[in-house]
Amino acid sequence: MQLCLVEFTRKCTTGVFFTKFIDAVSKHEIEEIVLFQPTDQVCLPLREELEAKFPKATLRSEQLEPISTDMVIHEMMQQPWNLLRQILSKLDEGQESLFVLGRGASLLQHMMWLSAEIRGCKTISIDAPDVELFHIGTSEVNTEIASTTLGAFVSLHAQEINENITGKNGWFSANDISQLPGAVASGINAATQLPLKKGYLLKEETQSGNTVYKLTPKGWHSCSKSFTEARGVEDEDLKELLISFSRQIPSIQIGNGQTAETPLLTSQISGAGIHDGLLVVLQRIDDSIEGNHVMTLDDACDFFTEPGLLGDLRAAKEILRQRCEYDSVDVKNHLVVINPVYDEEFQLLFSNNLFAALADFEKEYGRHNWNFDITSPLNQIKATVSSFSNASNASTYFILKPRGEKGVVFEKVERSRHPRYAHKLSVPNSECS
Repeated sequence: MQLCLVEFTRKCTTGVFFTKFIDAVSKHEIEEIVLFQPTDQVCLPLREELEAKFPKATLRSEQLEPISTDMVIHEMMQQPWNLLRQILSKLDEGQESLFVLGRGASLLQHMMWLSAEIRGCKTISIDAPDVELFHIGTSEVNTEIASTTLGAFVSLHAQEINENITGKNGWFSANDISQLPGAVASGINAATQLPLKKGYLLKEETQSGNTVYKLTPKGWHSCSKSFTEARGVEDEDLKELLISFSRQIPSIQIGNGQTAETPLLTSQISGAGIHDGLLVVLQRIDDSIEGNHVMTLDDACDFFTEPGLLGDLRAAKEILRQRCEYDSVDVKNHLVVINPVYDEEFQLLFSNNLFAALADFEKEYGRHNWNFDITSPLNQIKATVSSFSNASNASTYFILKPRGEKGVVFEKVERSRHPRYAHKLSVPNSECS
């Protein structure tokens, strides 16, 4: 088996590059390590640790062309596609591959995820090796009635979240399913047999004798894909909805009553180009906040009481309100993700809440084309964002920074000579790419 990973320099808090990851990977017979090198910098300590942990494996370094703005616009726009072809060309098709995610720029991680999907390979997180990451796979639910029924669960979860329905906790009855437009009105039991067999759904009997069903993390992608296919494409030009990820909720308050400089919360949004609607996913990792949370920005402003976080949330809300008002951009609500984790149940929670926010937006403003900017999702949700955008047939983009701003790996880079719109790169996001 090949172990495929990106060369990196960040060590764990224990002072080594790998901890539990090695135990998980050692279950496989690793014959070769393919180390993709995204820059001209070589990390010898990383290579030495890999060779020590896998003494029987051959280490093969493969140089990738660095993503750059120092080229003509046409060539610059082709870089994501070239990167995907480079990765695929370096693989040995005669053996299985295990792709390691969790290190490298968002674009590179997305390409590693997509390469694994194209090859039908497994993926593993370097930080949470025991968790099964969201992926495409091949849906084994092929009948129309089963596919339609499975797709109904996306809408049911969105309805549960948007209407604040309590008591169900993701469990839905045949009556719930039959109430949705286009869903089957009878034969639910027969329609769920295959999804149940494949582990896409769970089934329970209530004390009142009713049968209820629940979507599993394994079934989410097939469920979303089925919904997207049933949704179809309208014969008209649709408006564009941008889904953007803020790397961290900006800190407005810095203590002692002082106020930090105005954050560049909307700089990346402007780089994404003209859009008709906007949904921003604000993200923060904060050890002082207990638990893992996904909710709308409005709900977060009511839920959290920590003065610092609450002030930051309210400030971000006002900044986004002004931005959307000035640019005449439609907005319903934004999402807040606090302390995301790799856990499958959290990934399902995040996916359901993101879809609910999109459904709520379209309920008010009508159908839109979805556009995902994958530049800045946190590591914990990167694979899930890739899977979501794939399942929803959304356009996917990556925004190149024209100069070394905070947040990039290398801050000292030459200023790009190209206009700002040229830095929005279309990204492949299909197993048929």
